[in-house]
Amino acid sequence: MLPLALWFGLIFLIAWFAPRLFVALMKGSAFIFGSFLLLLLLNWLNHGNSGSSRSSWDRKNAAWVMAQQFVKDRLKSPSSASFGSALGDYQDPDRVVSDLGGGEFRIRAWVEAQNSFGATIRTTFVCELEDTGAGNWRCTSLQMSE
Repeated sequence: MLPLALWFGLIFLIAWFAPRLFVALMKGSAFIFGSFLLLLLLNWLNHGNSGSSRSSWDRKNAAWVMAQQFVKDRLKSPSSASFGSALGDYQDPDRVVSDLGGGEFRIRAWVEAQNSFGATIRTTFVCELEDTGAGNWRCTSLQMSE
């Protein structure tokens, strides 16, 4: 089932494109109409059968976000926590999150945060999570080492 926002986006695109396609077709611009149909076909081929992989990707990202929260709960200064950024040391969820199956995930990553003396320290961690359903997660194991 598609999310509501995606339905609204799809309806908007159809409402925006339909009159333009009709005008282009009436002017004999078969190239524009054909290009539009080709794009629709390519989009369907790209996303039509990837429901399970998209779901897996979403679940990996959710596990990554939840692991960050469980790690922050263990830090002396959670507000100083940094798990990298797109401009610096980016930790890709596809690389740091392992799907163990059965709703269980293992995250091997690092966090930079201030210790009790105010120094910023990089700490590696391994966090094992379980997706218990309805957006609830349980941390089954969290090991942190400097």
